[in-house]
Amino acid sequence: MSIVHSIGTTEEEISIAIDLLDLLEDLCNSDSVTIETEDSLEVSDVDHFDPDYPVEIEDDEEKQLVENRQFSLVYMQRVVDFARPGVAFITVQHAFRRVRDPMQLKRFREYVANNENHRQKLKHVEHFVLDRFRSACNNNLPVHDLDVKRWALSQAKIENIDDFKASDYWLLNFKKRNGISSRKVTKFVSHREVVDKSIIKQTADDFVAEATKHIPKY
Repeated sequence: MSIVHSIGTTEEEISIAIDLLDLLEDLCNSDSVTIETEDSLEVSDVDHFDPDYPVEIEDDEEKQLVENRQFSLVYMQRVVDFARPGVAFITVQHAFRRVRDPMQLKRFREYVANNENHRQKLKHVEHFVLDRFRSACNNNLPVHDLDVKRWALSQAKIENIDDFKASDYWLLNFKKRNGISSRKVTKFVSHREVVDKSIIKQTADDFVAEATKHIPKY
């Protein structure tokens, strides 16, 4: 089959027409066809990634145990931000009643610093996964949720993030941050019957044997 170019026809339209013709030809030459549907991920504009967008941890409600008391990382961050150099501890304690002593404030600073390092590693995971996603999209390859999770877990292992699980919560936020959504992909899978070679050979041998019997008569 061939495509007749007309005035005003775009390259994209020609490509679609060729794909449709190939599909029709494949269907015509097939013994049967199976229609399969799967979910694939796509993004409206993969260049709209904001590297400064906060990369969330697995659970924003995660809390740390400090001196047998639980404090959220958000609370500790607020305390550390408030307790800047020059601010007396009594002022900090007045603003945050749960802070009992300077040693506890020191622990807060340590946890916040470690958490910042953790977030930087998560950003590295984010960039890695997004690069793999872009590459797959550019090559017209389907991408599924499991692919994204697998890429994330692989890079998290390299970054030594032991507690990273690539949970559904993380995946949901990853897709939200990068404008990624799911779409249905329908595939036509053609099937052709393949006759066993031994059967073909046996049939041919039988034909030759039968023909040999009748040749002397002519």
